[in-house]
Amino acid sequence: MPLVRGTRYATIARGSASGFNPLTLNPIGWFDPLFGVYSDARTTPAVDGDPVYRWVSKNSAAVYADQTVLANRPIYRIAANGFGYLDFDGTNDHLVTNITNALGDFTLLAAIRSDGRNFSYERFIDKKYDTGMTLMRESVNSGKWGGGVLNWGSPYGQFVTLADSSWHRIASRRSSTSHLIYGDGGAVSATATVSAAATSADAVYLGAEVG
Repeated sequence: MPLVRGTRYATIARGSASGFNPLTLNPIGWFDPLFGVYSDARTTPAVDGDPVYRWVSKNSAAVYADQTVLANRPIYRIAANGFGYLDFDGTNDHLVTNITNALGDFTLLAAIRSDGRNFSYERFIDKKYDTGMTLMRESVNSGKWGGGVLNWGSPYGQFVTLADSSWHRIASRRSSTSHLIYGDGGAVSATATVSAAATSADAVYLGAEVG
């Protein structure tokens, strides 16, 4: 399976923390691919090459992301350097979390890589773009990463430029009406004024847009 989007970790947190260490964010969910990745509902740890059924949050066993449909499961990978990641196919692979909080201020953080091919709606953390928030790679222009908050019209947020085919840390932070996108710890950034309204209570998806 070609690497379209590999995900080393994903963090979803309340509040507008500006740090990048998941431990400092008091996260609702902290998904670490070297922890809590299963090929079934929760008894068989995934090994390299397994389709992923469940990914359990590192900071709370009560928070998890599932995919019950075998054809829609990402593949678990272990790189030569020992880092784990989830390999999403860019079309229908995704996990559905049980995170349904309506969020005010929030911080999203992901380590992500694309192989450079363009697909539609490349949202790798999504809570309905129009009534919630999303973290995504732009599907029209290569090397554009970002996202939006309650953005129902094109371009659906703001973006920074980072090369495809390399690992990057992408963060999205809303504080009141201020929305910031950070790339690689702030090496590149973009800001915008957004609505301060709470997001929807839709579940957070990992790897694809909310259906």
